[in-house]
Amino acid sequence: MSQVTLYAKADCRLCDVAIELLKQFDLSLTITDIESQEELMDRYGLFIPVALFENGTSLNWPFDAVAIQSQLSA
Repeated sequence: MSQVTLYAKADCRLCDVAIELLKQFDLSLTITDIESQEELMDRYGLFIPVALFENGTSLNWPFDAVAIQSQLSA
């Protein structure tokens, strides 16, 4: 099972859409609230949601099921 970290924040409609999209796949999803750390806000604040895959690659929004599957297959 692949591990994916989603960088997101509360009250983010696009983050909610990304979560539902990622839940369609057989993966272990960790959601990290970027508002909990200033460093994460600085790095991802303008780009969320961002999905970080265990192979070190990431997808910035907008992404879709095809892009996710491509990362999981890499």
